[in-house]
Amino acid sequence: MVSSQLSPVTPVRGNPNISVNNNGKEQSNTGSNKAGYVTTTKAMSWPTTICKLVLVFVFYFMGLIICLMPRGTPRSWMRRAQRRLVVMLYDIRPPSYSSVRFSNVKVPIKNTDFYLDGILVLPGEGDKFPFVLIRTPYGKETLINDGRIYAERGYGVLIQDSRGRFGSTGEFFPLENEREDAAAAIDWLVHDCEYYDGEGIGVHGISYNGMCAYSSLSNPLGREHVKCIIPGLSACELYPVIFGQDGHQWSFELVCRWLWLVIGKGDTKPLPGKPMPLRRRLERGWVLFQFFSMDEAPPFKRAYDTLPIDKVDRVLLNGQPLEVYQKAIRDTDVNGEFWKHRNVLCDLSTDTPLGGIHFVGGWYDFFFRQMLQDYIKARASGRGDVRLTVGNFGHWQLFKYVPLYTRTVTSFYDHYFEAKGRIPYEPDEAYPVTLQILQSRDNIVSYLHLSDWPPRGTADMKFVLTGDGTLVDEGCDVKEGVVKYHYDPRSPTPAVGGTTFNARNCGERLQNDFENERRAKGDLVVFSSPPFDRDTLIVGNVSCVVSIKSSAKSVDILCRLCRVDGYGHSYNLCDGLERIWDAQYAHTLEVDVGPTCALIRKGESIRLQVASAAYPRWLRNFNTGDRNIARVTELGSIAEQEVLVGSPTLSLLTLPTLNGALKNSRYTD
Repeated sequence: MVSSQLSPVTPVRGNPNISVNNNGKEQSNTGSNKAGYVTTTKAMSWPTTICKLVLVFVFYFMGLIICLMPRGTPRSWMRRAQRRLVVMLYDIRPPSYSSVRFSNVKVPIKNTDFYLDGILVLPGEGDKFPFVLIRTPYGKETLINDGRIYAERGYGVLIQDSRGRFGSTGEFFPLENEREDAAAAIDWLVHDCEYYDGEGIGVHGISYNGMCAYSSLSNPLGREHVKCIIPGLSACELYPVIFGQDGHQWSFELVCRWLWLVIGKGDTKPLPGKPMPLRRRLERGWVLFQFFSMDEAPPFKRAYDTLPIDKVDRVLLNGQPLEVYQKAIRDTDVNGEFWKHRNVLCDLSTDTPLGGIHFVGGWYDFFFRQMLQDYIKARASGRGDVRLTVGNFGHWQLFKYVPLYTRTVTSFYDHYFEAKGRIPYEPDEAYPVTLQILQSRDNIVSYLHLSDWPPRGTADMKFVLTGDGTLVDEGCDVKEGVVKYHYDPRSPTPAVGGTTFNARNCGERLQNDFENERRAKGDLVVFSSPPFDRDTLIVGNVSCVVSIKSSAKSVDILCRLCRVDGYGHSYNLCDGLERIWDAQYAHTLEVDVGPTCALIRKGESIRLQVASAAYPRWLRNFNTGDRNIARVTELGSIAEQEVLVGSPTLSLLTLPTLNGALKNSRYTD
C-alpha cells in the first residue's frame, strides 16, 4: 500500500505546506525530492456522500423557493441556512457579510449599438471592493448563487450575458465576439464602475465561461487590470478540442449535443417584468430531462445517422441551418479563413496575468488535453504564478468538481486580493501541480504533487503487443504475428465512458461487458498484462506504436488504456484516436493515448483496447477515403483490419512511471 509505512500528518491551518506528525513536530510537505510526493486522505463514506448530495438538492431547492416567494415574505432564516450549507458543502471560509445587493447594469460595446446585460452583486455594506468578472452565454441568472458566494466574502461581482444571449443585444456567434466584449466589460469596471477599488480584477468560469475568462487577457486593458484567472474544464484554443491536433479527430458528439442544448433549445428571449409561463418551464424541464437522463435522446440518434453531415444542424435545429456550423465543417484547416481569427482566445505565452493563473481540469474532460498545452505555454512564459489542479471527473460530473473548483477560486482570490475576512495562504511554490490519482481503493483519495507537467524524472515501462492478446515486457522473446478485427461504419464501436459530452456516459466506467460484447462482435481486440509485482505509479502521456493495414482506403486506430483490479474489473483511464490515409499498405504510427495519473497496485494489471471507433465521441470513419467529410453521402463497406504484433518495432505500449514519488507518501486529515 502506498502510505502504509507512514505516520498520519495534519496540515497546519493557514499553511498547507507544513504538517504536524504524531510526535507534534512540524515537517515540510514540499520536501526536496524532485519526483514529487503523494498525500492520502480518507474518502467520504457512502452515507456522508448521500447526505451531502441531499444537502446540495436542499440548497438549490431553497434558492428556488426564495425566488418564488412574494416580496416582503420573511426569508432571512433561509438565507442563513443557505450560507451555512455553502460553507459545509464547499469547505470554504465563512462569509464576511450577511447580506448582498443586486442591481442591473448595461455595458455599451464601443463602436456598436449593442450592449451587454449584467447583474452587479455587491456586499451588503461598503462602497469599494476588488471585483470578480463572470461572463456566460447560458444566462446570468443561472450564476446568481455563485455571485452571492463571492459577494458575501468581500468581492464585487459582475455577471454578464454574452452578446446576443438573454438580455444582451446583438447576434450570438460562438467565440466570435468574446474578446471584444470582455474588453468592454473590463473597460466599464475600470472607468465607470463606482464600486471598483482599483486593486485588480479576478476572472473565472467553467467550460464556455472559462473561454470567456481567457478572452479577458486578449487586450491591453485586461492584461493591466486582470490580476488572476481560474479557468475550469476549459481551453484557450478551441480547434484542437473540436478537430484534434491534426484535424481528423472530430468531436462529433460534443458538437451535436451542444448545438441542440444551447442553440436549438436554449430559449434566450427575455421576459422583462413577467414570470416565465408554465408551458415554457415544462418545455425546458423536458429538454433538460432528455439531455441528462437519456443516453441518446431521439434528436441525437437522428443527427448521428444523418448524411451528409452538413445537414446535421438542420436535424438538431428544426430545419434551420447554422452559419457557424456550416463554415466550421467546410474549413477544417486551423490556419484557414474561418479558424485563424477564432481559434486562439489569448496568447498565453505573452498574455499570462502578472498575478497568477490556476488551471482546474478533469482527467475525463474533453477540454483537458488542450488545457495541459495551455498550462505548458503559460508556465514557459515565466510570467506570474501558474498552477494546475486535476481531479477524477468528467465534464458533467458537477457534484465531483464544483466543490473543488469553488474552493480553488475562493482561496486563489483570497491570495491575491485584500477582501474582508480573507484567509491568506502561501501556495506551494515548489510543487504547483496537484493531480488526483486514479486507483482501485474507494476508501481513500490520493493526490500527487509535482513540480511541473510533463512530470520530470519519469522512467518508461514498455510492453509489446502479442498475437495471443497479452502485453509482455519489451525484453521478452515473442513471435511476430497478426491480430485481426473488423470495422463496420454502419455499426461503429461505441464509446463507453471517457471524455464524452454525454452526462450519462462520461468519466470512469466499467469496461467488462463492453469488452466481451464487442470482442464477440469482432470489432475490438484487447491486450492484457500479467499482474504487476509491485505498486506502480503511471503519470504522464501514454503512447502506443501500432502497425496496421486495412482493406479500406483509410483507417482510424483507437487505443484505450484500462486498469484491471484484483477482481478482474476493467476501468478506462485514457484513450486516443489517430487516422491513416492509404491504409491498404502497412503503416506504423504512434497513437497519443492521452494523459493520466494512475496507481496500479501489486496484483493488478493493465489492459489495452484497440478498435477503429469510439462513436459518437469521435466522428466515425466513413470508409470512403474522401477527405472532405462534409460531402460524404454514402458509407463504405466493412473494413478488415490487421494489427502487426510481436516486435517492439511493430506495436509497443509505453507507460511513463514515477515510482519515486511513492516513497514520499503521507496521510493527511
